Amino acid sequence: MNAALFTTKSHPSDKEIALLAFENWKSEGCSHLRPEHWLFAERELMEAYAVQSREFAPSDSERDEEIISCFTQSHASHLATKG
Repeated sequence: MNAALFTTKSHPSDKEIALLAFENWKSEGCSHLRPEHWLFAERELMEAYAVQSREFAPSDSERDEEIISCFTQSHASHLATKG
């Protein structure tokens, strides 16, 4: 299995949060900028990242199969070099 499949960002960057907060602020008519704009954007992005993480994370059985396969290959290789 490709190691890249295990690499997903777990949280948004400050830049991503700032951009979404800015978009939310603009959609409200550019009224006073409040901390809630940032907090709402951060929460929204964290939820999106959590969903993405669950969708792309391998299942436990896939992970177990990969670990067993890797261990078996490594163990067989080790025995072949000893024998």
